[in-house]
Amino acid sequence: MESYLARVTDIATPYLDRLAHTTPRQRIVTISAALSAVLVLRALNHLIRPPPALRSLPRVGARNIVSLLTRGIEKTAYGLTLPAAQKHELGMYVCLDITGWSVHIAKPQVAKQFLRNNDITKGTLFQDLMRDTIVGLFLGGPNIGIVNDDAWKKQRMIANPAFHRSMPLDLFAELSFKAFNLIEQAENRTLEFDSLMSRFTLDVIGRAGFGFDFNALGDKNNDWVRKYHCVNEALTDMSLGTIPFVDRNFYWLIPSRARARRDLTDLLTMMRGMIDAKREQLGKQSNIKEREKDLLTLMLEAGNEAGAAMSDDELLANLCFFFVAGHDTTASALTYAIYWLARNPDIQAKAREEVRHVLGTTASDKAPTAEQIKAMPYINRIIHESLRINPPATFTLPRFAARDTELGGILIPKGTCVRVDIFEMQRNPDLWKDPEAFNPDREETEGWLPFSGGPRQCLGMNFSLQEQRVFLPLLLQRYQWSLPDDSIHRGTLQLKGSFLLKPDRVGVVFKPLD
Repeated sequence: MESYLARVTDIATPYLDRLAHTTPRQRIVTISAALSAVLVLRALNHLIRPPPALRSLPRVGARNIVSLLTRGIEKTAYGLTLPAAQKHELGMYVCLDITGWSVHIAKPQVAKQFLRNNDITKGTLFQDLMRDTIVGLFLGGPNIGIVNDDAWKKQRMIANPAFHRSMPLDLFAELSFKAFNLIEQAENRTLEFDSLMSRFTLDVIGRAGFGFDFNALGDKNNDWVRKYHCVNEALTDMSLGTIPFVDRNFYWLIPSRARARRDLTDLLTMMRGMIDAKREQLGKQSNIKEREKDLLTLMLEAGNEAGAAMSDDELLANLCFFFVAGHDTTASALTYAIYWLARNPDIQAKAREEVRHVLGTTASDKAPTAEQIKAMPYINRIIHESLRINPPATFTLPRFAARDTELGGILIPKGTCVRVDIFEMQRNPDLWKDPEAFNPDREETEGWLPFSGGPRQCLGMNFSLQEQRVFLPLLLQRYQWSLPDDSIHRGTLQLKGSFLLKPDRVGVVFKPLD
């Protein structure tokens, strides 16, 4: 220490001597510049090096942000993040992102600890860093995905009954048949399947969520569909999603961003109106048929029964959250499953054989029953394998250490962001044999985590799975399908997005079964 101080003194003395012969104003300017330089260097050092407690972990620096923006999540995973995770026995590494140095987990042992660690909470990312951005305005309200402690327990208690009731299988089937009509109307029965699934799942979440018919399958260009898709595109736009300051203060310079904000205002106003209408309806009519109740109605009823009703702001925030959690994710999941069955006609044929054995060889206009769905385990394995190889959500929502804590023997300093990398975990060759192969017969490991896990596992998991378990058998009963000869996806599935990963323009050719 003494030698270090002597060295600093030797370096500083000539400059201090010069300062003695300057004017007070010059001294102030010089000292201010020096202090500014020190602060800048400290900031740069913070960016260059993780906190001391995390320096034993493999690291991925600013290249991660650049790679995500320019190459996408898949190439970033294979080129940067998965190799970093494989260097650590427990699949941990540190990465520089918009929250600073964050801890990432890509193996199940520590992931399970993390997902049950009460010292690591959802923090205030959406309320603070993403404040007044498109993401913050849509997802930053008091929803079940980001609130903590008693607020979360209250919302979970109210939302649980809504998501654990009997599923609206008839609604899933009704909208599936509408989607099949569009297949019949398409030229040569060839169409972009990801677009069709986006329309299908939007109609499902609108009607099952709060009793609103977007009619996306009837008219894909109607005003409400256009507004929602405009907002949705803005939510998933990586170019501004990583720069909250610009999105918050200069959105008006970008016409598409300004339009998305106007459309978001209209959507939120419409949803507030639906909340008011449902409250009024419940006040007048208490004998609504159980199968006709949407999620909003069920949450209102549960809150009244528990004596702890959600406020209008809480209900609105949760409707927004359910949209993001239930629309794009299920649309992508169904598209992935159809893609992999197109790539693997033998698996498609085996699945169809199971469907015909359970539902019969003649297509009917009825939904499969819950018992029939349980009798089709191979369909379920296809869905699970599709969700493994292509998880729609590539990582868990960020959480933050509320106090110093420990994961996998590593000290996690207070304030550190932590998340599970679902995509990397489910493609990790340390966990899965031949992870790039689509194999519904493979044995699942603890590394299957497309819906997160622990107490805050996705509430809509069963809803999404049942939606897929209805749609796929009905489609298999009616059609066989393949990729067009000129498909851009014949070699590798082309993807877009970052947090929510989507297939990009997946054309599919359908052939009716005799």
